[in-house]
Amino acid sequence: MLKGAMQVAQKTLVGGKGNPTVPDCCQLIELTDQTVLTNLRRRFEADEIYTFTGNILLAVNPYQRLPIYDEAYMGRFPNKPISKNEPHVFASAEEAYQRIRKDRRSQSIVVSGESGAGKTETNKYMMRYLAWRSRAGSGSSGDDLAAKVLSSNPILEAVGNAKTGRNNNSSRFGKFIKISFDAKGVVAGAVMTTYLLEKSRVVFQGPNERNYHALYMLQAGAADDERQALGLNNAASDYALMNQSGCYENKDWGDDKEEYDVMRKAMSAVSIAERAQREAMAVLAFVMHAGNVAFKLSGDGDEYAAVENDELMGRCSALLGCDDVSPLLLQRTMKVPGAVYNIQLTPAQAVAARNALAKAVYCLLFDWVVAKVNESIRGAATEAMAFIGLLDVFGFEIFEVNSFEQLCINFANEKLHQFFLKFVFKMEEQIYTEECISGIKIECAAAQFGAIRPRNSAQFSAIL
Repeated sequence: MLKGAMQVAQKTLVGGKGNPTVPDCCQLIELTDQTVLTNLRRRFEADEIYTFTGNILLAVNPYQRLPIYDEAYMGRFPNKPISKNEPHVFASAEEAYQRIRKDRRSQSIVVSGESGAGKTETNKYMMRYLAWRSRAGSGSSGDDLAAKVLSSNPILEAVGNAKTGRNNNSSRFGKFIKISFDAKGVVAGAVMTTYLLEKSRVVFQGPNERNYHALYMLQAGAADDERQALGLNNAASDYALMNQSGCYENKDWGDDKEEYDVMRKAMSAVSIAERAQREAMAVLAFVMHAGNVAFKLSGDGDEYAAVENDELMGRCSALLGCDDVSPLLLQRTMKVPGAVYNIQLTPAQAVAARNALAKAVYCLLFDWVVAKVNESIRGAATEAMAFIGLLDVFGFEIFEVNSFEQLCINFANEKLHQFFLKFVFKMEEQIYTEECISGIKIECAAAQFGAIRPRNSAQFSAIL
């Protein structure tokens, strides 16, 4: 049956000798699953990883660098409609840029796919193209802003990306960046919104996974004086929050030591002061050390917790600039009408409090980084300006051990796919209506969320 389908596909594809392909699947004489997949496979084998389906761009991740993203290659795309351009992420970015120049209406590009599909890299290429495209006729301020927008990528990847079982550089948060353009088509500024950072990764990693890149980068790349000031050990395996999976290197992504230097240079490029950078590194070091804080019974014949290593606890407090953070781990506060009680915790409860503190501190650091980046790249952008929005969502992924956060991530991903399909089909039906073509109704199979979204539940209201 498969052989017959492949023969049909080969007869259907148009082109020359050998293995003919079409750049747009809409050009296939017979449009079936088999012909579409055969077309994509043949193009991929010829290093043509992009294929159009109308205005939708399909990309197959080659997991290698191809020479199709430099500025010389960018020169192929300006001032051409998408139908005249070859299938490429630059063609989609050019179409959005032309529309915003012509109509002064905001545009959005949704980059979607499962984990490891190449969404983050695609967004970086589009940002690079839009920055390059806007330089024509721009002043130095436009170039400077575009450079700052691009410089934000290494910082956000460091604190928000991690190695998973399927992806060496998986975004563990969602990101929507609005790049505003002035009337001349020059980048006026940008604003970034993030959501659903995977906080649980700070204290737990599954097999063949790592914690966030920034922790390993700091451990590998800090200079001797910085390492001494932060009390860093020589190996990542010495830290409980980094040694759970036994996976420490991520060579397919990059060298942690080199990436640390790139991150620090990028921080300087977006105007984060050196002192603020050192404080951020101290917070990262706190998270690393906090995971090693252990607890024991107080020794008074009760079941209350006490810190096992006072010296390590003192170092953690100093890294946060506090006198003593141990009360946050050893007791909890309960307020009742007219009184406040401090309740001592057991060792198991203290471990949970320690993990909660590490997650909260890391999340605050992430939010601080995003805020500092936004301060630098906002420029002269205003709400009234037209913008091109780039949506980079976390990919659908199933781990051996799945947290509630992963459920929320997968849920948001499925909702986005549902919205995308409805929008595309609605747009197609509108074209049929405008051309007076009747009797065609496109059915879109809706995803079923009832099992995890009870009618009276507000658990997923933020995502919905």
